[in-house]
Amino acid sequence: MEISRFDDAEAFLRHAGPFLRTHAIDNNVMLGIAGRLVDAPWDDAVMVTVDDGGTPCLAGLMTPPWRLIVSTGPAAAILILVEALRDPGSKPPGVV
Repeated sequence: MEISRFDDAEAFLRHAGPFLRTHAIDNNVMLGIAGRLVDAPWDDAVMVTVDDGGTPCLAGLMTPPWRLIVSTGPAAAILILVEALRDPGSKPPGVV
């Protein structure tokens, strides 16, 4: 598994959108925020996926100072996300 980071909400949605829409009710907040970021980019936004074989198995989105939103996914993917966010520049104030 590997982490993918996105600076562009449109690219994030292209990659993570199909995965997130498989459980749209659970991921509606992340989908809605990412959709808004397409039209109104947020400089500090953190948009990541953990991919297994090139396909997302977990997604995360944060617009500081708000908390990190995380989709459901395998425990191994969550650990990879946690390691990726240890970077001081993306330290979340909390997780939803």
